[in-house]
Amino acid sequence: DFFAYLPGYDRLTTEKPDVAAFDTVILLDYTQLPRTHLEQEVLSHGRVISIDHHYDNTKKATINLVVPEAAATAHILFPLILTMDIAITQDIATCLLTGIFTDTGSFMHDSVTPEILQISSYLMRKGARLSHIAHETYQKKDLPSLRIWGRALSRIIISPTTGASVSVVTKQDLQECGATLDDLSGVVSMLNTLPDTKFAMLLVEYEDGKVKGSL
Repeated sequence: DFFAYLPGYDRLTTEKPDVAAFDTVILLDYTQLPRTHLEQEVLSHGRVISIDHHYDNTKKATINLVVPEAAATAHILFPLILTMDIAITQDIATCLLTGIFTDTGSFMHDSVTPEILQISSYLMRKGARLSHIAHETYQKKDLPSLRIWGRALSRIIISPTTGASVSVVTKQDLQECGATLDDLSGVVSMLNTLPDTKFAMLLVEYEDGKVKGSL
């Protein structure tokens, strides 16, 4: 829901599409086909394009544009759009800068390069508002979000041996706080800010017997 500010958000759907009815299937920023919930339909389609920056992408598409060195999938899309001679509007710039901003941990990850900053500067000149993107994706919190963050931060365990900062959120926590998985976005990055922390992990029980790990 915190991406609802993005141009075109109202055109998205969670309904299962008839994949065969489309000329081309484009998969963005995914690693494994099961994540699409349409694995067999996609595999049987004759024209599938994958655009991704994850090193473990399975590359099962017809065309695989996988660039592990890229900081974000939006980082790959930017020169692709320019090559296709598509004018970058304010709406496109906003979406691309959001992709770069979120995947670089608000420009704090090692993946940030001078090129990324130059691209971001270009997108801002095209009308993308960095302060607005930062507010919508990281700074804006409602009450359920703050409550679930409180639970997660109150349970931090630090291992002096491994340098790990770990926390756990249960299904009961989510229900009592009226929170969703989206409300926990950014918590693992907060855990990683602790001094001497080498890595952070957040474990979330989102269904009975099912735990999601963010590392």
